[in-house]
Amino acid sequence: MLEALKRVLLTFLLCLTLTLMFGLSFYYLPKNKPPGREVKEERVINLVESIRKKAKISEKIKVFALPGHLSVTAEIFRAKDNEIIILTGEELLGKWPDEALKGLFAHELAHFLLGHIGLVFKGNRDLEAEADAEVIKLVGKDALWSSLRNYMEDRIDRAEKVLQKKSKPSDKQQ
Repeated sequence: MLEALKRVLLTFLLCLTLTLMFGLSFYYLPKNKPPGREVKEERVINLVESIRKKAKISEKIKVFALPGHLSVTAEIFRAKDNEIIILTGEELLGKWPDEALKGLFAHELAHFLLGHIGLVFKGNRDLEAEADAEVIKLVGKDALWSSLRNYMEDRIDRAEKVLQKKSKPSDKQQ
């Protein structure tokens, strides 16, 4: 189990590095399969499908989840076979309410609709604002706000855990 997790994480890091450097999709790697597991939960599929229909996206959309937490909430890629892949973390899928996931998935699909895929678009605040505007059109401000609130709450929780670790005396000092 640990070896499989290591392979998945190493594959993810390689994919992320290639994506950041060259804008390559996970589907360009061996076996043409993104890392993680394909999400089959009806709750997630229904959320994504409702947004896909409203956005008039004809391509098939699949969601893949990696174990644990990602440094970002989600990424979107176009596969060779024209499928759209949204990659996110298991922890996020388990923790976030539907309204927040709706905002997250709408945001990623907005990036796809607006052509914001690849190296050039990473971290551009103006393009993030364009995607957020599209989210408001697709699913409303409440869903966008819910996803942003959950994202910030998660960051604060992780920061507090770091502070707690730093404030505890280690066993070596006792």
